[in-house]
Amino acid sequence: MGSMPAERPPFRRIAVLGLGLMGGSFARALAACASAPTVVGWSPDKRERDAAREAGALAEAPAEWEAAVEGADLVMLAMPLTATCATIAELPGHIGDGATVSDMASLKVRVAQSVHAAALTSRWVGSHPMAGGVESGFEASSQDLFRGARVWMTYDESAAEKARRVNDLWARLGATPAPIEVEEHDRVMALVSHLPQVTANALALALLESGVELDQLGPGGLGMTRLAASNPSMWRDLLENAPPELGHALRRLAATLVDLADNLEGGGGPGDVGLDDLTRLMERTGAWRTGA
Repeated sequence: MGSMPAERPPFRRIAVLGLGLMGGSFARALAACASAPTVVGWSPDKRERDAAREAGALAEAPAEWEAAVEGADLVMLAMPLTATCATIAELPGHIGDGATVSDMASLKVRVAQSVHAAALTSRWVGSHPMAGGVESGFEASSQDLFRGARVWMTYDESAAEKARRVNDLWARLGATPAPIEVEEHDRVMALVSHLPQVTANALALALLESGVELDQLGPGGLGMTRLAASNPSMWRDLLENAPPELGHALRRLAATLVDLADNLEGGGGPGDVGLDDLTRLMERTGAWRTGA
């Protein structure tokens, strides 16, 4: 008895603009799928284009992004936020009438504004995979990067059918799509992504200015400062567009740290109220972290 035919992919030809960690991983994952679509990729860096071709992640890698999107039924923008918005503004003159547009930017309000200005609202399905790393470039990419990851999906109701197909594609890559409103997405990202990033930088600075060497850190210190090695230019792009919740959260964190310092400086004796407060804080946050 013959094998069952592979299920038809939701898109036949996919253009991936940006071949760094995220875009490169997306292209690799697509190429590894059964009944893989034709994947065309572009990067402003010829070395990345060549590396992606040599790795078998791309069928084509033209030198211009306009050529990459020609004939694509899905265009995935895997570029920094500002570049994503600039490219969206130019897309309408280069893509087919039925093409779907998606992106992986980790803030969506500005992207949605660019989409609206380009009259692409009914064709845009924003994607944000909760996956990544501190390393960048195609050499850091992996076909399994998105496996098991939540992918936040945001779109207008007029794009619901296109969103169903994009959801299907992410599910085929092993990810778990989940809907979210544009403004809520950015509010949540300020807390779960941007706050940990700048906190890691602040902690690394405190260690650096205290004369601590990297090889003196144990697993805890290494883990907590891992994000300090993230790409500064990428984060500047995001922090320039961060919602006000980030500043509010940083002030709450700073206030908590000041309280902790006061408790520690005033503590030390048996039954000290300051240390009792610190213990209760650790118990409360420990229960939150372990789900107890």
